[in-house]
Formats: sequence, structure tokens, C-alpha cells
Amino acid sequence: MKLSEDEYNALISRRAMAAGELPLSGGKRVIRQSRREPNKTEKRFEIEKLHPMYAAGQIGAYRYEAITLKLANGLRYTADWSAIRFPAGKLILWEIKGGRPRQREAGISALKMAANCYPEFEFWLFQWKGGMWIPQEVLA
Repeated sequence: MKLSEDEYNALISRRAMAAGELPLSGGKRVIRQSRREPNKTEKRFEIEKLHPMYAAGQIGAYRYEAITLKLANGLRYTADWSAIRFPAGKLILWEIKGGRPRQREAGISALKMAANCYPEFEFWLFQWKGGMWIPQEVLA
């Protein structure tokens, strides 16, 4: 079976678009953001807590939602912020919560399970409540 030039160009364009390239016809491809950004409370934690700790040399470079841990029965936990604590070289994971109780419960139970499954890491829960941070270390 022979393809006409138009059919051939259409086939190549479809394959290029499936591979993530721009089509030959010069059309525009929409690029979607692959990960979400911190919410206002998480951003506040970054500015008020992480920036000063990094500037003081207490932690290394920190990342947002960079680490996902496998838990029991296929469950997963993704920490809001993660970094290496100096000088111990221990991985520290932060969970940030605002003031809405229903949304907190599921995240906190996953955080507790992660702390039990990975006792070699340091887990912290920071809650923004009444205009101040309430820190709690989560122990295994």
C-alpha cells in the first residue's frame, strides 16, 4: 500500500505529537505543568521556616513533594517538604497543615504510618493555627 504525500505527512505528524514533539504543520502543543505548586500555608512555611534553616546551614537544599514513601498495602505517603539535616545527614520530612480538621486527619494518619515504617527518617508535623506555627515531632 502506497501513501500519498499528504497521508504520509499526517502520519508523521501524529507520531511526532504522540512522542511529545511539535507537529510538522506548525501547530502549537500545549505544555502542562507536571507537578503542583505549594499552597499558601506550605509557601508560608517555606519562607518562615525553611529559608532561615537553609541560610543558617542547618539543612541542605529542600524540595517540595519530592519524596514519596511506600507504606503497607499499597498506600503511599508524599511529604510536603524534605531536606537533609546537617550535620547528622538525616533525612527530614515535613507535613504542613492548616486549620481544617477534616483534611488533616487522613494526612496525619498516613504521616504516623510513614514514621512507623521508616524510623530512620525524621518526621515533623507543622500546623498553622491562631497565627503561629505549632510543631510536633512524629515518633515511630
